[in-house]
Amino acid sequence: MIENRQIKAFVTLAQDLHFARAADRMGISQSAVSVLIQKLERHLGVQLFNRNKRAAISLTNAGEVFLVEALAALRQLERADQVGRAAARGEAGMVRLATSGRQ
Repeated sequence: MIENRQIKAFVTLAQDLHFARAADRMGISQSAVSVLIQKLERHLGVQLFNRNKRAAISLTNAGEVFLVEALAALRQLERADQVGRAAARGEAGMVRLATSGRQ
């Protein structure tokens, strides 16, 4: 199963296209970002980034497609977090009313 941290690492790296900057933004080491991306790629069975020592990294075609879905997944996780917190405060949820049909 894909982990939230892997999706966040992927999106951050896709936005920065630089391992060190992505690591700085996430507050983790560069090697940790690399490990998260490698695990994600292994899980998906596809390479998400083109890596070349002489050029900047870039997204593969699969990476570009996955980025759209990863961004949507992060938005949905944020929404779920907000709704869960609102429900805990009693600001969201369901109210059920029933009547007996008698007057």
